[in-house]
Amino acid sequence: MTSYRIGPDVAWHRSDDDVAERIAVLDLAEIGAVPFVLEGSAAAIWIAVDEHGSDGADGVLTAVAERFGLEAAEVRDDVRAFLAELVERRLIESSAGPL
Repeated sequence: MTSYRIGPDVAWHRSDDDVAERIAVLDLAEIGAVPFVLEGSAAAIWIAVDEHGSDGADGVLTAVAERFGLEAAEVRDDVRAFLAELVERRLIESSAGPL
């Protein structure tokens, strides 16, 4: 099973307000890095990686689907695509390497 975790050189901050959840992510290993800001479903996927990444893509997928009251099949492609993007940006790591 492939597992996911936030990269060791990644700093992030979760901000909750009355309007929206926002997460700022920064790759500290990249000189001149610009923060990557996540909101909505992107923020939900990030939190799911943090809390359920060791359960693999299915754990992340289930957490995101439950958060939005949807069936896993409805969000599967989007969640997997965003996980691949996060791995490509080196913000999260996959135990299987690049997706």
